[in-house]
Amino acid sequence: MRPTPRFARRSAFVRYASVAYVAVVLYASLYPLTGWRTPSHELLWVRLGEWPRYYTYGDVFLNVLAYAPLGLLLTLMLRTRLPAMRAATLAVLLGLAVSFCMEILQAWVPARVPSALDLFCNGVGALIGAWIGLAVAEPIVEDGALSRWRQARLVSGGRADVGLTLLGLWLFTQLNAAPWLFGTGDLQGLFDIGPARPPGCSPSPAWQAASCATAWRRC
Repeated sequence: MRPTPRFARRSAFVRYASVAYVAVVLYASLYPLTGWRTPSHELLWVRLGEWPRYYTYGDVFLNVLAYAPLGLLLTLMLRTRLPAMRAATLAVLLGLAVSFCMEILQAWVPARVPSALDLFCNGVGALIGAWIGLAVAEPIVEDGALSRWRQARLVSGGRADVGLTLLGLWLFTQLNAAPWLFGTGDLQGLFDIGPARPPGCSPSPAWQAASCATAWRRC
C-alpha cells in the first residue's frame, strides 16, 4: 500500500526527530569523546566476530531499548516514500548500519568496547521499533489523536516541528544527569574556563555570559 499524501505532508517532525535521534545515538555511543586513539584492526575484528565472554542482562536490555526508537522513527519517515513492509525492512537495515558504524568508531575511544552482542541487540531493537512503526504509523501520524492535537494546539509549519524535536531531545537527556544538553546555563565548559567564584556559589546566567565573553576576548 502506497503512502497517502496526508501522511507525507505530516512527516516533517518525524524527519527532524530521526536526524536528532541519530545524533543522540552518536553522542551516547562515543561518550566521553576523549582519549581518542588508533585501534588495532585485528583486535577490532576479533571483538566484532566473537560473542563477548562477559555481559549483563542490563546491558542487553539497554542496547535493545536504545535502538527501538530509531527503528520506529525511520519506519515512520520512510513510510512517506515506500510501502509499509519495504519501509520497515529498510529501517531495520539502516538501524543495523548505524549500529555497525558506532561499534567501529567505539574502537577509537578507550572507554568503550565494540561488541558483536551490542550489534545484535541494536538490530533487535531496530526490528521491534520498526514493527511498532507499522502498527502506529497510520493511526498516530495520519489521523489519530496525536495528529489532531498537533493541528489544534501548535502552530503550523516547520518551526513547531523543530521545537518539538528540541523538547524531545531535552527530555531524553534527563535520563542521564551527566551530559547536560545546552549546558543548562553552564557556559564555562565550552571555553575551558576554570571557576572564578567561591566554592558552593551557584553562578547566574549573566555572570556566566560575562565570564565567557571576557575569556573569549583574551583569546
